[in-house]
This record gives sequence, C-alpha cells and structure tokens, in this order.
Amino acid sequence: PTGGYVAGRADLVEQACCRLTAPGIGAEGGTGFDLNRLLFQGLFLAPQMVAEALISADLVAQVFANRGLPVQPLPGGERSDVIQAVKFGAPQPLQEVCRAFQACSPIGGYVDPVPAPMPGYASELVMAGGTFIDGST
Repeated sequence: PTGGYVAGRADLVEQACCRLTAPGIGAEGGTGFDLNRLLFQGLFLAPQMVAEALISADLVAQVFANRGLPVQPLPGGERSDVIQAVKFGAPQPLQEVCRAFQACSPIGGYVDPVPAPMPGYASELVMAGGTFIDGST
C-alpha cells in the first residue's frame, strides 16, 4: 500500500517522515494508515504463499513433462524462483493452455485470451490470469 526508504541527513529524513505522517509525529509514529494488520498478515502468510507457488510450479513441470514437453527446471529440480518454462513448439498449444487456465479461473473465466503485441516483447504475448490480484499474471 505505501512504503519506501529515505536516507540522508537526519533532519531531512525527519522532514520527509513528517510530510508522510504529520508535523511533530514524523518517524516516531510508526506505520500509519491502518497498515499494521496488513503488514503482519503479509509476514504470516508469506511462507504459505511461497510454498504453494513452489509446489504449483513443480506440479506444472510434472504435468507437462508427462505429456512429453520439454520443461525447465525439471520436476523435482532445484529452483531459485517460481518461473516454469514449458516449450510448446508452436503458438496453438500455448493458446489452448492459456484458454484452459482462464476458463478455470475464479475471475474472468469467460474471457478468451488472445495474442497481442506488447511493448518490450519481440513477438505477440498471450496471458491468462483470472485472479483476485491485478498484475498477478
């Protein structure tokens, strides 16, 4: 929701804190804007969310490897993030998978993901992401 770091001379850091909160409160007030619950909730849920993401990525690797598609990393392989690469070899199978994911999503299951140009990408991009969180694709 909000956040950042301020570094520099102590008086300027305090001025920045007073601007964010209120004159006289500054950095002494701690988090504001009723964020404590959200901060603690994030710390509490983070291990579970990370575990679920890693398990899901490994499941995707296993499912597509069982279908004979090259995957990286391999199922059960060591991971440094949750990105799972699957080589479909053609656009059509990828589009079918995106449609299936979207159709099973809790939000926007009726949407048909179609490839489209996207700045910064050499080829058209297709994404499925019917989730509760914007940008989570």
